[in-house]
Amino acid sequence: MTEKQQSFWGQVLGLAKPSYDHQRLVDRKTILDPPWSQDGESSLHVISDIDKTYLETEFETLRKLLKTAMEKENKKSSVAGAPLFFRGLRKSAHPGNSRGADSLHFVSSSPPQMRSVLRSKFSMDGLEWESDTFKNQVYNIVRGRPGELKKHVAYKTTAILELCKDLPDNAELVFIGDNAEADPYIFAGLTLLIHGKIDKQLYKEFLLSGVVRRQSATEICRQDFAWLQKKNLRVSQVWIRRVKPHTQVQTEGLQKLHGWGLPLYYFQNFLDLSLMAARLGMFVYPKGLSAFIRRLINEFGYSREAVLTCFAMHLNKEAFARINKQGCLWVDLSAKDLREIDHSGSENSTEKLERKHLDELHSFCFE
Repeated sequence: MTEKQQSFWGQVLGLAKPSYDHQRLVDRKTILDPPWSQDGESSLHVISDIDKTYLETEFETLRKLLKTAMEKENKKSSVAGAPLFFRGLRKSAHPGNSRGADSLHFVSSSPPQMRSVLRSKFSMDGLEWESDTFKNQVYNIVRGRPGELKKHVAYKTTAILELCKDLPDNAELVFIGDNAEADPYIFAGLTLLIHGKIDKQLYKEFLLSGVVRRQSATEICRQDFAWLQKKNLRVSQVWIRRVKPHTQVQTEGLQKLHGWGLPLYYFQNFLDLSLMAARLGMFVYPKGLSAFIRRLINEFGYSREAVLTCFAMHLNKEAFARINKQGCLWVDLSAKDLREIDHSGSENSTEKLERKHLDELHSFCFE
């Protein structure tokens, strides 16, 4: 066959098999009408993963994956303390305080066939959420792309960008995920893009280094990202549940990422995260901290040692000594007992990323 004939038949086959459309993977449903106002005031919106972030999910093998898919809502296990945390994060838990979350959005790589069961689980846990997004894996199967079933960077990036278009101007975003797969990489890239620290061409290279198909990376970066700056969005926090242990290199690398304006915080458990959120003024303890801790111990199996470890990270020395003496089950904290947050690294950063930084970011997120 001549080169001209090969080219001809290649074109015919190309017409017969339409190009892969990664946007077909995004299946988002809105549960509640947006509760926020459009008067230009800042509002807080949480975008969270589900598997291994909110739910203890096992999908490392096909058998575990099938078991997870077949579980009923009453058999699914929330991560210890997650329901208490997500409820306390909402604005409805902040009487007279506007720092609570105006909306909660779940973005999951699970298929939409699990939406009904997961919604029932969220309702059982007493959550209020505004939208949920699932990955249309049937599209990958129909298109003969089994290799894309476990690649989530293009899908989640597109899903979150589309969600951001529907958020109000001046919105403050909080990302919550885990380090079992690609959440740190996805959230880091989106934060850099939203804050204008990475241009379109470099963001395309960022996506490609995250194993995104070239066609999908091109489609994502074909849009004009000027709308992000016009909306004046800001990512104030990126909270990552530490499912896999950090290496020493990663621990040392966190400070460098903060210098780039990436507000990443890796949390051990949801008491750890609740104390961090309380230090930021984003969290209140329904019925008080003592009741919160007793529920963590009685319902979720937290140990006294785990509670004291979290206190040691977030309280000043005087408060920790007092609580260690009094007993952690009867603690009553005030704002002055919490360590102050040092914002200087993230908020004052003006450094823009260059190509050489992408390898460092990739190594940190995937090591």
